[in-house]
Amino acid sequence: MAPCRNYDDDDDVLDATETAKFFGITLVSLWRGVASVRLPRPFYAAARSPRWPKATLRETRERLQMLPQLGA
Repeated sequence: MAPCRNYDDDDDVLDATETAKFFGITLVSLWRGVASVRLPRPFYAAARSPRWPKATLRETRERLQMLPQLGA
């Protein structure tokens, strides 16, 4: 029997709706962010099933928080 791998929260993957909620934005804003390369591109687990690794989303959120805010 193979040893069981310990998974943590960073191993999770999120769908588009969950990813938008993670960033606190709408689905339209999510896809605009992906198109503008501000947000990471998803991988496709199956046709029409975009997924984002939670660890990548956390890194992106940290990077975006370090950017200067416009109008501030």
